[in-house]
Amino acid sequence: MVGMKLLKGMDLATIPVLSDDTKIRRVLHDGEWHFVAVDVVAALTDSVNPREYWRCLQQRELAATGADLSELCLCLDVESVSGRKCQEETATLEGVFRIVQSVPSPTAEIFKRWLARVGQEQKNRQACKTDLGTIFSMLGEAATAAITYRQNDQGLRDCGIDARKGSRIAEEAWARLEQETGEKVVTAENCLAEPESRKRLKGKK
Repeated sequence: MVGMKLLKGMDLATIPVLSDDTKIRRVLHDGEWHFVAVDVVAALTDSVNPREYWRCLQQRELAATGADLSELCLCLDVESVSGRKCQEETATLEGVFRIVQSVPSPTAEIFKRWLARVGQEQKNRQACKTDLGTIFSMLGEAATAAITYRQNDQGLRDCGIDARKGSRIAEEAWARLEQETGEKVVTAENCLAEPESRKRLKGKK
């Protein structure tokens, strides 16, 4: 019972996100967490074959509601159990919420609370970006758009490959700048200690 093994009796803030096959793998792409869809299904269900469950879920949703869950996903390189990189369908927090809604599971509400917490952490992380950090994010997005336009890519898989190329360009530029200046683009000093929204709330008390 993979799903209950992962979630039963655990504070969701402490759930590891990567190691053995009961964990939910995630990858940071363009400043946003993307979660492996098959791992989400494994965490929510007791299926002995979550990959097949995910495939059937997509077919069922398409037939019942006309919603194509695969459109919520982006194929990205993630680390497998063996430690090797492999391509998996991944979804952002918004996409994962939609997947959760499609899976009848007693752990769905607990899972949603964990996602909400991850979402807040992601917002806090984005608040830590300096002007340079924002510029590099924009570089990655612009590079991706330029590659996709130049190659006239249309399919999800091709666009996913373009996105990885764009991200790699930004990452290399980021690393090169840090190497040349000897300074980190994002540090504890230039990262906001707490979100501005929370500061404003405190100020109103």
